[in-house]
Amino acid sequence: VANRELQSRLENAEKKLEQQTHELAGYLNEARTDGLTGLANRRAFDQRIDDCYKLWVERKQTFSLALIDIDHFKKINDTYGHPAGDAVLKEVANKLKNQVDDCMMVARYGGEEFALLFSGPLQIAANAMEQLRKTIQESVVAADGNKIQVTISSGVSEIASDDRIAKII
Repeated sequence: VANRELQSRLENAEKKLEQQTHELAGYLNEARTDGLTGLANRRAFDQRIDDCYKLWVERKQTFSLALIDIDHFKKINDTYGHPAGDAVLKEVANKLKNQVDDCMMVARYGGEEFALLFSGPLQIAANAMEQLRKTIQESVVAADGNKIQVTISSGVSEIASDDRIAKII
């Protein structure tokens, strides 16, 4: 009887621990995810670029960074309203997630800014950004009955021998 009672208590404790572990994993995921776009957030990006930099220092493993800004985003918000601006952010985020290959991470870097990390040389990131620029320019975002033309600007950089993270950004 005592063994069954102990076994039952142990099973209950294991179930509770499993539930708490699952909840904690959810909280950690939320802390590293942008609520609007579902992309990684700035905190997650900062950690990942730190990891990339460490690999660069230790093994000279090349990585590239692309920063993207939605052109005239304030004007979009002012003209069509913030819900339309949110729709534009979500659409750009979806295109980043679904149309950029060879990318280690896509993150919302700030308001209308996004960051992408690539494992490889600058040319890979530059080619991906040019294709993405064309794709976004050729499409429109539908929001509240409006068709919004969106364009982006981007810059790309590759880690070099004397670089620090701040310099590559």
